Amino acid sequence: MPSEFIYDPSEDYSPQKDNFLTPVYFEKEVLLPFIYNPDYNCTFVSETYGALVFEDNSIPFGINPQGHLIFWLGDINRLTPKIKGILKPYNISSDNNIESEFKQGQLDAEFTDNILEVELFLLLNKINEESQKRFNFKIFNSDIIPLDRLLEICSAYKRITFNNEDDFKRIISDLNEKLIETINRDELTSYLISKQIKVNTDLGDIKKLEILFKEILSDDSNIIASFFYLYDLRIWATHSGGGKKFENVVKLLGLKKDSNFEEIYNCLINQLHGSLESALNKIKKIKKFT
Repeated sequence: MPSEFIYDPSEDYSPQKDNFLTPVYFEKEVLLPFIYNPDYNCTFVSETYGALVFEDNSIPFGINPQGHLIFWLGDINRLTPKIKGILKPYNISSDNNIESEFKQGQLDAEFTDNILEVELFLLLNKINEESQKRFNFKIFNSDIIPLDRLLEICSAYKRITFNNEDDFKRIISDLNEKLIETINRDELTSYLISKQIKVNTDLGDIKKLEILFKEILSDDSNIIASFFYLYDLRIWATHSGGGKKFENVVKLLGLKKDSNFEEIYNCLINQLHGSLESALNKIKKIKKFT
């Protein structure tokens, strides 16, 4: 059965030559309807390799040196008519070039982990969209990241190294700025007060967010904890005499005292990702604002 998409049949990497592993090329803007939509997930393992994740399946993609997106024809053929309809306007003629980490991962079996930091920032955008619908305000003062900038972030976080304590402190301060310092303090306070929830004026932003999670989202699993861990590490990173905070966070993360900075960082990122993912799922269950 002929495909509705443009592709070059001669560019077939399938051992059985059935065109399953034939690349189909798209403008990279094809990602936009997916990466900021709360109904879909987009994961990245590098600036040239990722996957779109749907409710019932996922589809890997690559970005070649020309900046064009690549999907396998066989994967596209398995998609629903709705998803195909989103993809089709961005379909372009073949570049005959799939050089990317997508090629390395798909054909050369070189596996790498997802870049969770990028997923954190996409989750912030999705939480904002859903909180606007349900609470009539955005929980975080963070802007939607343009696609080209998102790919730059992929490249930067893919290459994080922890050669010393200063590297760790720098990335902790950066994450704190992007997550904790973007909490929408004024709108959050006003919303809680509108719900007849007592809010002390001297409460910090994370404590206010904790109240929202507990009182409005009915959270009883302490999903806010990782935000406190990040904040305490930032205090340690920017103030002298914060050694106790560092030791306490390592303990709360369930790590050994002698854990290295990379181990601490990876554990923290995983917990932050889990917190935001849980928050998004809980927010989506709240009735929309009318």
